[in-house]
Amino acid sequence: MEQQLHSRWCWAAVAVSVARFYDAGTSWTQCRLADMELGRSDCCGAGGKGPCNVAGFLHTSLARVGHLDYWTGAAASFATVRVEVDQGNPFCARIAWNQGGAHFVAIFGYTEGGVTADAGLVSVADPWYGNSDVAYTEFRERYRGSGTWTHSYICQRE
Repeated sequence: MEQQLHSRWCWAAVAVSVARFYDAGTSWTQCRLADMELGRSDCCGAGGKGPCNVAGFLHTSLARVGHLDYWTGAAASFATVRVEVDQGNPFCARIAWNQGGAHFVAIFGYTEGGVTADAGLVSVADPWYGNSDVAYTEFRERYRGSGTWTHSYICQRE
């Protein structure tokens, strides 16, 4: 996962990281994607820190880089995450913070465990906090102590 270049560019970091996952030689960069998504031409320069440093939409960003299959306004089951990861796809998620705002991350792996359908760990690639393994239920209901999984983004090769 690329580190997000600006404080509000998690959407750009996740989308570009997905593009790079499928094609290591992709020409997509966070600032180029921001230019395209925001209808600007200065996000790769000084504008990146000012008017370009805004929240964005992951579904449009993933579609622009050619890797959105579909998205839903809900958390996915652990079984769905397993299927997508097993098929070689990263699985992206929107986290809504209890104090307001949101954040995008990707799931790139999992570890099964326990006896319930939702038992296990998900391997989270976070453009702000880095990589971590988190219990699925914790990720779904209280990621980093204050975030709820609200949207799911299924990725695909072009």
